[in-house]
Amino acid sequence: MVPVNEAYKAGMLRHQANNSGAKLAVVWTGHLQVWRELGDALTELKMVFVYAGGDIHPHPASPAKGEGHDSNALPLEGGGLGGGESRGKTGCGQSTWTYLPFSSLQHADDSPLPPAVEYWDPMAIFYTSGTTGPSKGVLYSYAQAHATATPPAKLCSPDDIFYMTLPMFHV
Repeated sequence: MVPVNEAYKAGMLRHQANNSGAKLAVVWTGHLQVWRELGDALTELKMVFVYAGGDIHPHPASPAKGEGHDSNALPLEGGGLGGGESRGKTGCGQSTWTYLPFSSLQHADDSPLPPAVEYWDPMAIFYTSGTTGPSKGVLYSYAQAHATATPPAKLCSPDDIFYMTLPMFHV
């Protein structure tokens, strides 16, 4: 997991996506155009899940439901493939990404999960602000996540809900 500041534009976004080796992105529909404009500059990216705040219209150009268009298919260059999947060139370049609505994540297959992770395995990459140069990725292990979450968890009962007010990229 690599949380990215949604305010990032070309340079910072490209650096963090490429430096982390991201192959998949979950992108809010309002930020999708920024990703598409980077095109071939995102060298590892293969799949984009588009979140539209309820997933009714997964792309800003989607017509309203009931207007002769599958509201789960994304209208990108190259046309849709049906079933909510669409492939097409990005806004500038020859990259071909697979675009899927965020709701498609609810329909995952029943394949066995990969082997369990170890405490020392990386859980996320958090990037520094880059005030003195390009931002640097900091590996955040499952052990660190456990150590960070344990003290506040001791204050909660099983019925409590813990609400995190800061964005995930703000560490």
